Amino acid sequence: MVSESDQTSTGALLSRAIFEVVTNNLTLQRLESLISTCCGLVRNIEEVAVVTASSSSRSSKQQQQKTKKQKKKKKKKKKKKKKKKKKKKKKKNDDDDDDDDDDEKTVVHTSWIVTLSR
Repeated sequence: MVSESDQTSTGALLSRAIFEVVTNNLTLQRLESLISTCCGLVRNIEEVAVVTASSSSRSSKQQQQKTKKQKKKKKKKKKKKKKKKKKKKKKKNDDDDDDDDDDEKTVVHTSWIVTLSR
């Protein structure tokens, strides 16, 4: 963040320069001094802005990566849940199939008994 003193100093210098131009008291040497001081302050402000922007960009990238990781985790969890569900369903179906086999055996067995009794 740009310090208030830098902002205030720049504003004060510019208003002072304007006042001196209006009152015709501005000498070339004074103008050069004001310009170099303003340039120095502006450079400081720009450096702060660049640092702020890069750190903001860095934190934004970190946030994006964090979000990506969370999404991947969620997706993985969902996939695992689905797999578990499928396994349970398959196991249940297999159990049901086993029951069907028992029924068939019983039917065969019963028919055999019926056949024997005739």
